[in-house]
Amino acid sequence: MVDLVTLVRGTLHCTARSVYSGFAKKFALFIFWITWATSKAQLSPTVAWIHTNRHMLISMHDNLITTNPRYGIAHNGHRTWQLHVRDVEEADRGEYMCQINTNPMKKMMGYLHVVVPPRIDDEHTSSDLEVRENSNVSLNCRATGTPEPDIKWRREDDALILLSGKKGVPSFQGERLNMSKVTRLHMGPYLCIASNGVQPSVSKRILLKVDFAPMIWQPNQLVGAPLGADVTIECNLETHPRGMTFWERDDGTMLISNAKYDSLVLETGPYRLLLRLTIRDLKPDDFGTYKCVSKNPLGETEANIKLQGRRGEYSTEEEGTQGYPPPNFNQDYERSDKGSSQPSPGHSLAGRTDVTTSCVVLAALAALLCHASTP
Repeated sequence: MVDLVTLVRGTLHCTARSVYSGFAKKFALFIFWITWATSKAQLSPTVAWIHTNRHMLISMHDNLITTNPRYGIAHNGHRTWQLHVRDVEEADRGEYMCQINTNPMKKMMGYLHVVVPPRIDDEHTSSDLEVRENSNVSLNCRATGTPEPDIKWRREDDALILLSGKKGVPSFQGERLNMSKVTRLHMGPYLCIASNGVQPSVSKRILLKVDFAPMIWQPNQLVGAPLGADVTIECNLETHPRGMTFWERDDGTMLISNAKYDSLVLETGPYRLLLRLTIRDLKPDDFGTYKCVSKNPLGETEANIKLQGRRGEYSTEEEGTQGYPPPNFNQDYERSDKGSSQPSPGHSLAGRTDVTTSCVVLAALAALLCHASTP
């Protein structure tokens, strides 16, 4: 009869790198050291390996019972028994038993913990979303893995996350991200990041779009330029969806890019545009009002820019101004002689006489009368 003296259990986890796929593959190795005392006539006891959670007999002494090629057994003179599990899968997790057919039977248990990198559960995770301004939004993210992954949210553009009734935060922890009465400031890409300490962490990008009616702001509503020059006027616009954007004259004529005009739309942000119109070789007919117009399904808006010539750029009507009167520059431009009454450093006004000369043209008499006055 065999007398089992000692039974020592050991577990060793190793990691090997596949030269083919480049991904880390894991294997588990259970080692049981068995020592017994027996007479020379007696045979060594039979050793069996069992996966108790799956009720699966793996091996019986030297014979591999399971057909799973990832399992293997080895021993050293029937005293040190080893169970090898290659390319460990989640199904391999659980309790393993080394059983010896002594009388009474002897056994020892070992447990295999299998850790699994996180994986995004797309079925229960939000996809790209488009809502109207002032709507309530909930973004969901779920991940699987062992241990259970933690979920963290952040903006891909590193902007703050604007939560309901709170200040902006750089990140948010939890499966559900709730935001109430969203505005255009909430628009952008959000990252759902799942991690559980097992590399690699994974993430999913969710783009939130917020729709609103167009809004134009125009800091320069009056632009002056000389005849013959090229001039550029601009409008700043916020809109989503983008819709239609264009320039037109005050008579409703739409302006398109050609030899005379160059119309350009530049994206300056997720929902911001810069409308730019260049008018080449200014003629008197080009002076007047220009409109930048934006329309989308939620509304439309426009802004006016008045383009006028600079002082001295207008001729008389007989010379072809075609009815455009000279603008009043009294409030828009400084006098060329403004400040002349102020002395330069190191000079005084002593002994100086200012003379103002006014000339009146008398067309009927065809004569010039000059009157000088000394204050």
